[in-house]
Amino acid sequence: MEKKLILILIIIFTLTGQMLWSAEVVLSDVPIYLWWYGCSPTTGSMIIGFWDANGYDMVDGDISTYNQAARDTIASSEHIADYWGTDDPSPHTDNSLADFMETSKDPTGDGGTDVNNIGPGLVDFAAWDNPETSSLNESYTFDSSLNWTNELAGGGWDFDFEDLKAEIDAGRPMQLSVWVGGAEGGGHSIAALGYQDNAGMDYIAVHDTWGDGASAIDYAENVYDPVEAKMEGGLEWWPWLTDTTGDFYVRGGVDFAPAGVPEPSCIALFLTGAIFLIGKKQKTDS
Repeated sequence: MEKKLILILIIIFTLTGQMLWSAEVVLSDVPIYLWWYGCSPTTGSMIIGFWDANGYDMVDGDISTYNQAARDTIASSEHIADYWGTDDPSPHTDNSLADFMETSKDPTGDGGTDVNNIGPGLVDFAAWDNPETSSLNESYTFDSSLNWTNELAGGGWDFDFEDLKAEIDAGRPMQLSVWVGGAEGGGHSIAALGYQDNAGMDYIAVHDTWGDGASAIDYAENVYDPVEAKMEGGLEWWPWLTDTTGDFYVRGGVDFAPAGVPEPSCIALFLTGAIFLIGKKQKTDS
């Protein structure tokens, strides 16, 4: 029986990629990109970069750093020419994440992205096979959904810190929609790649598109004031806040994962059943 319990623990670690009892979990391989023609496509491309580094060749070339290939993934030269700074856009065939998210396609909002287009844009980009790279098929079927914390979306307020933890534990970074700057501020997208489950204040490890490190923390605190942001272990940590009366709060989360991958809750149910069956068989054998 003891060997079988050890096997179950190994299965848990394999499925989640992290030790579930850890109070701090951080995913590696989420690249850091600087803002490039929209915070939402920049953030989404960091998540694309994570999956590109983990078995899904979504982009031809290396996008593990903020290089030209990464910038082209975020917003192509055609996107910039056709949609940026013009009241008369001339559409082209979508060829970057900013296109698929419909960033800046509204001529009144350079860099703006409707939050409802983030998930579908990620899915469509993942399914897109770039015709210019005939030797590589970059098309994959992914799923995505948007869930809100405490506002908007017709009462769909079903996203909390436990949901974010479950996604990170399952090895999946998330794109978060946050509000920054209080009443005079606006929406922003950040990549969540980890969490600290603390007794006092819960934190999320983020890449915020403004850079990384103390300078980005200073910028965030001075301009947008997310309360108690900090640097720790070489990462930016922002507090998990959902109170809409503050200067900063998390509005919702966009998950993104290969189609057919079970949700964390389903994995937990499977493991519970497996433990029960093994225990039952042990009693029968004895």
